[in-house]
Amino acid sequence: MVYGGLLTRFCSICGKLESPEMPLVDNLCWDCYKARNRMIIVPKDLIMEFCGVCGSYKLHGKWVKPKGGEDPKLSSAMEFVEEYVKLRGSGSLKALEARSIGGGKVSVLVRAHGTVDSRIPVYDEELWVDVNVKSVVCPRCARVASGYFSSIVQVRAHDRPLTQHELSIVNEIVEKVLDSESDRSGATLNYRVEAVKGGLDYKFDNFRLARKVADEIHKRLGALIKESHKVIGFDGSKGSRISRLSISVRLPSFSIGDIISLNGRIARYEGFSGGKFLYYDLESGGRGSVNYRDAWHGDVSIEVVYRSHELHSGFVNSIIDENVEIVDSSGRVYRALKPLAFDVEVGSRVKFIVFNGKIIIVSKGK
Repeated sequence: MVYGGLLTRFCSICGKLESPEMPLVDNLCWDCYKARNRMIIVPKDLIMEFCGVCGSYKLHGKWVKPKGGEDPKLSSAMEFVEEYVKLRGSGSLKALEARSIGGGKVSVLVRAHGTVDSRIPVYDEELWVDVNVKSVVCPRCARVASGYFSSIVQVRAHDRPLTQHELSIVNEIVEKVLDSESDRSGATLNYRVEAVKGGLDYKFDNFRLARKVADEIHKRLGALIKESHKVIGFDGSKGSRISRLSISVRLPSFSIGDIISLNGRIARYEGFSGGKFLYYDLESGGRGSVNYRDAWHGDVSIEVVYRSHELHSGFVNSIIDENVEIVDSSGRVYRALKPLAFDVEVGSRVKFIVFNGKIIIVSKGK
C-alpha cells in the first residue's frame, strides 16, 4: 500500500499498517512485538527454600528474613521473585501481591515498568509468577534445636549477685543489639539465655553478636571482658576446626547506690560513663571518678562498705546549726552532720551509715 507517496509496511503477524506515530519494529507492530518479546523473563523452575521455624528464606546462598509483611512465606516469595525474575530491555520490577495456590507453591503478581525496546514508549506489563516453596529447617535453627551455640557470654558480678537494675540493663542491651544486627544484616539471629549460679549465660550462634553484646555491657556497666576459645570439633567439608567462643563479662564488686571506700575516702557509687566509675564523696560533698583501668588493675583501692539495701533509715527529729538528730524505727537516736550536697528538713526520712564511729547521711529516704 502507498501512503503519502511512500510504500506503507504492515505487521507480519497481524497485518496492522505502519503509521508515522507507530513505526514497525523488526517488521512487527508494537503490540505483536511486545507479545513476542515479553519484558518479564522468568527463570525455569523457581525454587525457594523457606524455614518454617524462623520464617527466613535462602537468597544467593544466605539465609535472610523478609523485610515486612504479616505472612513470612508470602513476603519471602515476593522478595525472592523480585531478586530472580529479570527484565528484557530497561525498566523496573515490583512484586505487588502473593497468594498460596496449593501443592507447595506461591504465586506472585509482578509488574514491570519500562520498555522492551527503545523504539517503543514506556509501558506496564504484569505477570503471575509461580514459585515452588521447599520447606526446610535452616542451619541456625537446626543448631539451636540440637542445643548447639557457637559462643557464650557469661555475665557475672565480682563477689556478689547481679542486681535487678543490672539484669534489666543487660537484657535491654541484648534486645537492642539483636534488633540492630538483624536490621543491618537481614539474617536470622538466635540466642538463648540461662540463669546459672551467680548470673546469666547468653548463648549465641554468632561470634560477632556475642562480642557486640559484651562490648555494650562493658560500656554501660564497666565490666571486665575476657575471651577464650575451645575446639569442639572438626568440619570435614571445610577442612577447619570448630571452636566455641566464651566471653567472661564480670561486673565490679560494687553496684549503683553502694557505699564504697576509695583509698580510705567514703563515697557513694553513682554509675559508669565514658570509661570511668563515678562517685559522690560523702565527706567533702564533691563528685569524682576513677578510671576503668585503675579500678580493675588495683591502682585505686575500692572496697564496699555498705550495700544499697543495707543502709540505715530514719526520720530527722531536729536540726541545730550543722547537727542533725535522727531517730530510727526502734527509737534509737543518731547524731550526724548536715550533708553538703542536699538539704534535709525536720520530719523527712533519710538514709545513713555508721562508719568508724561516725554517722553519715548518704541520701534522702523513700
